[in-house]
Amino acid sequence: MAARYYSPDDPENYVTSSRLKRFARTKQIEYMVHWFRGMFEDPQNEMPYADKEDPGDSPYRYPWGGPYDADEQLQDEFSDIVPFEVIQEAVLEVQSDGTIEWAPGPNHPDQIAARDGAMAEHYNEPPFTGLRRYSAADRKRRRSRLWRSV
Repeated sequence: MAARYYSPDDPENYVTSSRLKRFARTKQIEYMVHWFRGMFEDPQNEMPYADKEDPGDSPYRYPWGGPYDADEQLQDEFSDIVPFEVIQEAVLEVQSDGTIEWAPGPNHPDQIAARDGAMAEHYNEPPFTGLRRYSAADRKRRRSRLWRSV
């Protein structure tokens, strides 16, 4: 399936990469920034803080993937569609608030995989009913005792 890119002005309709290629520079930047903000978010929104004893290179831990670099991610997604200079303008726009490390957002494949894995893990366990589970033989014995007592 061809990539689809949505506009912040019209989330119902999308454009394909071939159409995005023909857009004006400002419209291309708008679509790239919107795509990026839909896929990634500031790590302070959802990521847990790193351990104080072993902080590593970042103040956050990234259990669902990351940290991601805006330049690298935008280049990976749009380098075959949009000129390098336009991508660099989108990178500047994305990083204009000072954030340079990014975490996967709710629509990112890493987050979706983590959610799907958690759901599968949750639903593969038998639900707790608080009742004793009887085998077929136990149920048969219990029924026969009930009939004899009547």
